[in-house]
Amino acid sequence: MEISIISEGVTDQIIIEAIIQKRLNDKDIILNPLQPKKGEPGGWPLVIEYCKSNDFKESLPYNDGLIIIHIDCDVLKGADIPKDCVIQFNGLDIKGTFEIVKDKIIEFITLEVFELCSEKVIFAIAIDHIECWLLPIYFPTKTAICNKTSGCITKLNPVLTKEHGFYIAAKDEDNYRTIAKKFNEKKSFENCYKNNESFALFIDSLNLAIDAYNKNNSESEEDI
Repeated sequence: MEISIISEGVTDQIIIEAIIQKRLNDKDIILNPLQPKKGEPGGWPLVIEYCKSNDFKESLPYNDGLIIIHIDCDVLKGADIPKDCVIQFNGLDIKGTFEIVKDKIIEFITLEVFELCSEKVIFAIAIDHIECWLLPIYFPTKTAICNKTSGCITKLNPVLTKEHGFYIAAKDEDNYRTIAKKFNEKKSFENCYKNNESFALFIDSLNLAIDAYNKNNSESEEDI
């Protein structure tokens, strides 16, 4: 199985790849970064640009694997963002936030194209940013902290400094790889998606896509 990843940056890819590898436990899985590619720039505007691109929309229905689209919600809550990215988040809970951002991404892809390949697309919509998914690793028994959606890096930094000798001040790839290794611990992985609603919504989207992929492949083999 090939899983392509569209994300804001390389450190986001590191976290997502670790989650995929733990969830699938499949040595034959191929992880393919579409955006950003190695050595190329990242950032949330490029995620939007990629989803809007004709090349992506034309190739998407013919992709045999799965595609993850990641974005952090905090960037869409900022000032001076493009008009077509503006979302009214007022009063929305985590599920509502996930759905409204998902709908916005589908709008960029266009509903017509998305409906041709909806089973292939996995939404990694981090609320408010992907570092919030790391909280249950380091605060496994503190439910309120696990489900935080803001101030997550500030909360993580003291425990990261104590356990690993570093803190998140920049997007240091080696530091993120060290953190991502924690997903290999069964209890850490289960705590993350069970105790962080935003993370759980990503796992739900992933599970649906994997089930559809396996079903379609089984049907294809029966037809041979």
